[in-house]
Amino acid sequence: MQAAKLGSGSRGIIWYRISGAEHHEFANSGIQQRGGHHNHDPPGDLAAWKPGPQMTQHPRKLAIVTGGAKGLGRHLCLRLADLGYDILVNYLSSRAAAAELVAEISGASAWSVGADVSQPAEVATIFATADSTGRDLGLVVNNVGIFDPVPLREIGGEQWERTIAVNLNGAFHVCRD
Repeated sequence: MQAAKLGSGSRGIIWYRISGAEHHEFANSGIQQRGGHHNHDPPGDLAAWKPGPQMTQHPRKLAIVTGGAKGLGRHLCLRLADLGYDILVNYLSSRAAAAELVAEISGASAWSVGADVSQPAEVATIFATADSTGRDLGLVVNNVGIFDPVPLREIGGEQWERTIAVNLNGAFHVCRD
C-alpha cells in the first residue's frame, strides 16, 4: 500500500490518498499559520473523491466529530453524512453553529452535544449521547484543536496548558473512551 500526499492546509492537516485501499486518512503533523489565512478545505481532488464499496457498506453507523461545528470539522460532518454516516457534532462554545449544521445535514440523522474534550467527565457525555442515539459507533474524528497565533516566546504558562489540555489530552480522552 502506498500513500500519496495530496497537499496540506494551514492548520498542519496533511491530506493523503492511500492506494490499494478504498479509504483516506487525515494526519495532523502540527499547527502552522501562513499569512493569517486559514484554509480548512481539503485539496480539490480529495473534495471530489468518491469512495469505493467498502466505504459505503456501513448501515447508518454513527460518526462523532469533535470540534465539528465550524471549519474543517463542519466540512467533515457534511462529507461523512454524504457517505452515509449519521453525525454527532461535538462543540464547546459554538452551540448556534452546531445547531445550524445539524439542521443543514440532509439524508442522515444528526445530533449535537456540547462538551470540553479536555475534561474526561465531559468526554463521557459525548459517548453517552452517542449511545442514546441507538446507532452503532462507526467512526470517531478527533478534529478539535485550539491555536493562538502568538510567537512561542510570548505564550504564557496558562495558555500553553490549555493548548496541551485540548489538543493533546483531549484526543487521548476521546480515544480512551
